[in-house]
Amino acid sequence: MKHLVFLIVISTLVGSCKGIEGLQTQKKWRKLSIDLTEKAETTTIKLGQNHYIAYLTYANALLYGWKHEKVKTKLNALYEEIEKNGYGLGYSWDAFQDGSVNPDTTNYTITITDHVGLVLLKGYLAGVVEEARIHHLVNALQRIPLADSIKLGNCLAYSDSPYDQIGCVHNVNISAAQFLNSINVLTNLKVKNIDYEIDQILTREINSYQPAEKNFLYWDGGSRLTDQNHLAFQVWCMLDLDKSKLDVIAEEILDSLIVNREKTISALIGQLRLLTYNDTNANSIMTELLLLLSNHKPTLDEYKIINKLDNPRELAQLAVWSAVYSKYLQGNTW
Repeated sequence: MKHLVFLIVISTLVGSCKGIEGLQTQKKWRKLSIDLTEKAETTTIKLGQNHYIAYLTYANALLYGWKHEKVKTKLNALYEEIEKNGYGLGYSWDAFQDGSVNPDTTNYTITITDHVGLVLLKGYLAGVVEEARIHHLVNALQRIPLADSIKLGNCLAYSDSPYDQIGCVHNVNISAAQFLNSINVLTNLKVKNIDYEIDQILTREINSYQPAEKNFLYWDGGSRLTDQNHLAFQVWCMLDLDKSKLDVIAEEILDSLIVNREKTISALIGQLRLLTYNDTNANSIMTELLLLLSNHKPTLDEYKIINKLDNPRELAQLAVWSAVYSKYLQGNTW
């Protein structure tokens, strides 16, 4: 009996220690997100503001709640940016570097589905973003043409510009399916033919996977495989969609990304986004982020950057996914 009591006490103490350790880890990730958010907010950005403002809004909402005054202020700034520039960059851009320049009024698919759409949908689910804002996103997405005439499923174009109907960009395409599926599963909003649209995109993506490479072409018009940031984003979308055929592909790529982790800021964003699905590299990712923020020269050299981490859009993304992982460790949804 004494041995049993002793084992119970030891088990309780071990459980308590693990609980304390977990709480401390969660707090460290939250502090990291706060530091990244504050750094992003004090870094000047002149162009491409809707992505930056949207992700800063989401980072603050994750840290302080959707009804915080700071979040309300940033949401209003985001609405103003959308009124001014739509779901675009606010400047002209040659997206495919082929001499065709999209006007500054161009709406980009990834901005609709993720850069802004993800954030506004989260805000809508939290009760602070009006339904009309989600309808506005959906209407903008429905105006995006197909990228090509290939019949094996559908691929939405990179933007609503006719210059960008020149082949499928796969991370953009799967993001459209993930966004539509989130609306379908998480809301009561009605979108015409939504199940068909999702299935058509999934058909295209499943048939575009290159198992020997554990990758996709970045763009069907070229031969370059997808970089780790965008590939990690595709994995995140596929896992969020939670479809059996996609899960097999996603898990295969995820295993490869964990083993062959690249040391670039861009790749780091994707790696951080995936921590809620596999956090094998969580400790090393945090260590590297802290060193980058502190301007640690060997780490800067390893990441092949000269200055301290100071790109505001990158900082805002890193802040969001650090906060998301902190929420995950806390057992909360995001």
